[in-house]
Amino acid sequence: EGLFDQARKRPLPFFPRRIGVVTSATGAAIRDIVQVAHKRDPGITIVLNPVAVQGESATGEIARAIEELNEMGGFDVLVVGRGGGSLEDLWAFNEELVARAIAASRIPVVSAVGHEIDFTIADFVADVRAPTPSAAAELVVRDQQDLLKRVVGYGDRAVHAVGALLRDLGARVEAERRGLLDPTALVARAMQRRDDLEMRLRLAQANRLKGLHSGVDALRQEVLLRSPLQRIQQGVTLLPHLRTRLLQRMKVALELGRRALEDSIGTLHALSPLAILGRGYSIARRWPELTVLRAASAVAPGDVVHVRLAAGELLCEVQKTANELIQESGGV
Repeated sequence: EGLFDQARKRPLPFFPRRIGVVTSATGAAIRDIVQVAHKRDPGITIVLNPVAVQGESATGEIARAIEELNEMGGFDVLVVGRGGGSLEDLWAFNEELVARAIAASRIPVVSAVGHEIDFTIADFVADVRAPTPSAAAELVVRDQQDLLKRVVGYGDRAVHAVGALLRDLGARVEAERRGLLDPTALVARAMQRRDDLEMRLRLAQANRLKGLHSGVDALRQEVLLRSPLQRIQQGVTLLPHLRTRLLQRMKVALELGRRALEDSIGTLHALSPLAILGRGYSIARRWPELTVLRAASAVAPGDVVHVRLAAGELLCEVQKTANELIQESGGV
């Protein structure tokens, strides 16, 4: 009939809030389940439907208890089981009536019969087998501390991602700086590039924060839907601290990038031809072609020369060259 078929197995709910338990009211199984479950999630609700777990009446009571919890409704998962014992003590969980009740359950069922070495038919019919009642509680109940660690992990991953982005942008700025060949245009291009990088960095920062906020909001909604208000408040109190750490690290990285760019601009300005002119040098070009003159022999008396100074320009007429002056001095 396919009662053991893996295809019919249902997954356990991610964050159950109400658990039904079918076991003895006086056995160690219910104490273990309650202790482990409340340690992992103090807000979890556990409803016991007590039954005999051995003897002639056990089979019928276990089957009826499973049916009653399905009729009551409102449960996320059922745990059916007992503590360890002999094969005869566990035999009720091998009966067909119990197996069919588990298979007919509309609620996912976890079997927790005996110890790890014990196997019953109920284990094969149930959606999930737990080796012990304590292990069943660990499988069913989500650890609240793990959820809080996930929230902190999301914040750390966002910080690392922003740091990697800033390092990549810095490397690209350095590559652009080295690739510029025209000193006269280098400063202007660097200023433009700085503005572009600053805008892109702000956009990246805004997008990263938006993504982080979306992730945190999604997790917050998940917790709101699945956990008590007290546990939600504990998780939410961590968010301002994470946001503050993130903003502080991004501000420091941005300030370091800005200072490095200003240092580069100062270095480039010192190498600019305009700075060289400011130290008393000039550029002479033939007028009107404006070809650069590199030797006095390139002009003759009567030629017009355009002279570029640090502040202003001159048009000069050549009267004599240095060679002519030397020759005249030698003749005298």
